[in-house]
Amino acid sequence: MSGASDVRLGTAALVATAALWGSNHAVARAVSELVPLPALVFWRWAIGATLLTLVSAPILRRAWPAIRAHLTDLIIGGVVGVGIFSYLLLGGAYYS
Repeated sequence: MSGASDVRLGTAALVATAALWGSNHAVARAVSELVPLPALVFWRWAIGATLLTLVSAPILRRAWPAIRAHLTDLIIGGVVGVGIFSYLLLGGAYYS
């Protein structure tokens, strides 16, 4: 890619990230009376993790020895960083 193309792609990625991050709160507020908070957190990450795993499967296979060596740390980090953080973040949107 050329330099200008890289800048456009990077800018688009930043805008998409902000839009998707912001939409989490809007969706949480919109479905707060329809979907229980734990279910929203679980399904949001279950669907995302499944899609990311499918897309990155070849890279994950090659990196599996390094991943397996740190699997416990990755699981703890995932539960704390994704599970608890998401629960508290979306909980704020639910109850505000």
